[in-house]
Amino acid sequence: MKNRMEPRIAKSCIQALANIACDHDESDTSGAGHEFLELDGVGTTSRLMSRHHKDPRLLEDALCLLSNVAFVSEEVQL
Repeated sequence: MKNRMEPRIAKSCIQALANIACDHDESDTSGAGHEFLELDGVGTTSRLMSRHHKDPRLLEDALCLLSNVAFVSEEVQL
């Protein structure tokens, strides 16, 4: 049996990361958004969205997270 993260835990993690991604300094090129990308945050978020595709609140929070990360810099958007 595969170990699957509970939607409640995944949702809390995504919400926390979305909040962290909001707190960035545009002049800082080594902040949370860049670390998120370096640690495969997009891939991990995508996998969580696939696992919990029937949880609209989790999907909404995941899109918020990705949107917040994208606003870190043009480099991150690319």
